[in-house]
Amino acid sequence: MRRDVEATAEAARHVVFDTDLDEVSLRHPAQSAFLGPLLARAVLDLATAEAAAGVALAERTGAWPRIAAVEPRLHDRLLASHLAARPPAGGADTQELDRWWDEATGLTVRLLAARPTPEGARLAALVLDSCPPARAGGLHRRARAALGPAPSADAIDHVLATGRADGTTEPLASWQRAWDWSPVLPPELLTGFAPLMAALLRHKPAGPADPRSAPDLAPLRHTVTLEEEDLAELAAAAGPPAAAALADAPDAGADGYASVLQRLVEADPAAWTADVPQILEALARPELRAFYLAAAALAARRPGAFPAALTLRRTLPAGQPRSSTALFADQAAFGLLDIVWRTGADLADDLPAVLDHLHALAEPLTRPATGSDGTGGAAEPAGDLLGSAPPVRALGCLLAYATAQARVGAAMPDDVLHLTAATLTAHPGDDAVATAIGVHLPALHHHAPAFTALRRPPHGCAGAAPTRTCSPPSAESSSSPPCARNCPAPASTWHTPC
Repeated sequence: MRRDVEATAEAARHVVFDTDLDEVSLRHPAQSAFLGPLLARAVLDLATAEAAAGVALAERTGAWPRIAAVEPRLHDRLLASHLAARPPAGGADTQELDRWWDEATGLTVRLLAARPTPEGARLAALVLDSCPPARAGGLHRRARAALGPAPSADAIDHVLATGRADGTTEPLASWQRAWDWSPVLPPELLTGFAPLMAALLRHKPAGPADPRSAPDLAPLRHTVTLEEEDLAELAAAAGPPAAAALADAPDAGADGYASVLQRLVEADPAAWTADVPQILEALARPELRAFYLAAAALAARRPGAFPAALTLRRTLPAGQPRSSTALFADQAAFGLLDIVWRTGADLADDLPAVLDHLHALAEPLTRPATGSDGTGGAAEPAGDLLGSAPPVRALGCLLAYATAQARVGAAMPDDVLHLTAATLTAHPGDDAVATAIGVHLPALHHHAPAFTALRRPPHGCAGAAPTRTCSPPSAESSSSPPCARNCPAPASTWHTPC
């Protein structure tokens, strides 16, 4: 990633990385126009997997200063994303807890000295809202200094009367940072900024946008009959269910309504996820329901807009052919369950039904492939992305569940480990299967050592130099694997390439 950043002109880097890194997905690389955000997402996913496996914060971010050396702001966005996604868990040891708070508070102060990014704003909101009392006083003093001095009312009136009010020129550009950050700042940090807030509010009556969920700029494409602006006005006046007009459009099943619904949900995620069954009933058509569910799954990341995962799952259309409807329905189901596992949301009595469904989807992987898709069934339509087949995604979702269980001290479920073993036996060398399992290798090594020990290469290393891979120590011995002396990495990282 450092080399990719170095190869990008400094003036162009803000364009290349002008996207919310938490919204970038390696499963959907076509959504990103540049390689840089995908590499950033890979760095974050690796750190998340290592965190789930119990690797300390200092170790999993130890190589990131290389990125800071060439692009400090990008480094801070990466670190903010990771710290916000992996706050200290209950029962974390004191040293790891102190390390997280040291990193998080220091980074928050640095972030407040510049314009907000979605990743930075999410971390700042978390830190300022939950900072331990012993740290809060010092944090607030440093944060207030980072925001800069509050301008006087006379200075504000003079600048607004003689200069541009869009915040692109000084000194208004510096003053406006407090406005941009204000939705996530506690009142005590805004002391003295009231005249500025009032003056800017006269120019921007809608108020400051929430920096945690600034929507991506999207080109307007007139590919559907109903205008997005008309639907947005209708939803604002009568509530989202009024968008049932979509179902009556002459082209109601057109794929273009997927983008329309995504932008409508992004504009007001709380309203569009407050009563999911009502909106689903209003949309009527299975295609529109699938498009909406996928948009709601994306909105689940956003503050105050976590939809009822089980309600969404139950309303997914079943029995549809492999189509846009099925694609968006799958995306919604797996995306929401991934959020459930990562956040620890409780599905309570409904969890067995969800797990049964995932096992049923993944079961074809336990049989040798009869088609060209490597899933034991007919080949997927041309153009499907690697790992997008429902059985492979279901396997990955079950492994994510097992990792979540291990994270709270429970054992990884035996049925998930048996499914994984049967899949490896039925599909040796399959890229999609290897990718789905590989994401969870650190957690498997850490939480299911007996399982991984049984599947290590028989002679310690697999493959020929220089890409040999170290094998784990045996469960019976703590000695280094036979190839450890040839590996630059410590034996504890035996799952990485030598």
